[in-house]
Amino acid sequence: MDTYNQTRGFIQKNNTQFYNSQLALRKIAALQANQTRIYGIDGFELTENKTQPFLEHSIDFGKSIDNWDQASAFIEAKAHLGLMFEIISDEY
Repeated sequence: MDTYNQTRGFIQKNNTQFYNSQLALRKIAALQANQTRIYGIDGFELTENKTQPFLEHSIDFGKSIDNWDQASAFIEAKAHLGLMFEIISDEY
């Protein structure tokens, strides 16, 4: 089931969770507090009928372990674009 609540900053589409920039930063802070590894972040334009990924608004952290500051800086740099972000981490 898809949940569209973009006004609240969160969308769940199938089994994927997308966050606006503000909630993405909170999510990253929570992951850091739990020492949860982030593998990458993907930026998307989402509507009820479209899920459009943008490779130029994605980052892969590869095998780096403590990349929470990099992840936050990436989101902050993209915040003005109005994208939604998927955060790939060990939490899944």
